[in-house]
Amino acid sequence: MNRIQAITGALESRGIDGILISDIRNIRYLSGFSGSSACLIIAGGAGIFLTDGRYREQAVNEIKGFEVVIEKKERHIEIIESAKSLGVGILGFESMVPYAFYKKLLRKGLKLKAVNNLVEDMRKIKDRLEMKSIRKAVDRAQKAFKEVRPYVRKGFSEKQIALRLEETLKKKGVPYCLLI
Repeated sequence: MNRIQAITGALESRGIDGILISDIRNIRYLSGFSGSSACLIIAGGAGIFLTDGRYREQAVNEIKGFEVVIEKKERHIEIIESAKSLGVGILGFESMVPYAFYKKLLRKGLKLKAVNNLVEDMRKIKDRLEMKSIRKAVDRAQKAFKEVRPYVRKGFSEKQIALRLEETLKKKGVPYCLLI
């Protein structure tokens, strides 16, 4: 079962038609997006990925399995329109959504329901692909550290060693977003 299907099933059992995902860590987990501003709406096994124009090219390259919408209006209006296009009557939302944003969504007549830790609970259990990625990351980190280990001695500052380690990791193909 893929992640979107798992979320859809969890929503059905809670009496919710769709969910707004706004935590950037959960967005990355579900979509692969490595940017810093976006949201997802998932309903009925389908999903819409919303972001602003700064991330147009990145979204096209990174997002698979979601309709990509580049926002032309305020985000809360785009969310409401997208939710309605997916047939959502009751929209779940991550409980960390700011109250002011919640009120904007509520004013537009959408029924809202807070959902706690739905994606976070999914993220706790690693699938085969995640385990493979973790093993690969550990292997890269170990190899990079072996190369940098000779510099861990008197005369080298922590900052110098950290920069050398970061440079070595980048040479081994570790994406910048995973270094921060």
